[in-house]
Amino acid sequence: MLSSAVRTFADSDAYAATIQGATVELTVTQNTDFAAKLTSVRLHRLWMQRYRESAGTIRHARPVPDRAIVSFLTQPGPEVTLNGIPTPPGRLMRFSPSQEFYRRSAGRVTSQSVSLPIEAMAAGGRRWRGVTCCHRVTH
Repeated sequence: MLSSAVRTFADSDAYAATIQGATVELTVTQNTDFAAKLTSVRLHRLWMQRYRESAGTIRHARPVPDRAIVSFLTQPGPEVTLNGIPTPPGRLMRFSPSQEFYRRSAGRVTSQSVSLPIEAMAAGGRRWRGVTCCHRVTH
C-alpha cells in the first residue's frame, strides 16, 4: 500500500506510538516543552521516516523482527549516541533484525530511517558487497 503522512506532536507518548517498524518508549530528558514532527512514507515494501524532535530524549526501540533498518542523522546538532556510541551526522547505522537499541540525544535532533523486509535488504546487500558504508550498532 502506498501512503504518506506528516504529523506534529506535543505529546511524546503519542509521537512514540506513531513511529512505524518498532515499538518505541520515549523519555524527554530536558525541562522544556516537547514538540516533534514525523514524516512517514510507505512505498510498498520500502518504509521511510523523518523525525524532528525539539528536546533531548532517551529512546528505547524494539524493531519488528521481519524488517532491516538503516538510520542516520540529517543535520548537525547536539550529541546523539546509540547504545553509548557517538553517531555524527552522515554516519549510517544498520540494525540487526529485532535488535533493541537506546538512542540518547542532548537536544534538538533531526534524523531519518529507511527499512525493508529482511530478504529485500539482503538481496540489495549482495549487490553492494565490498562497499564499506555502515556502522553496525551493537550492545
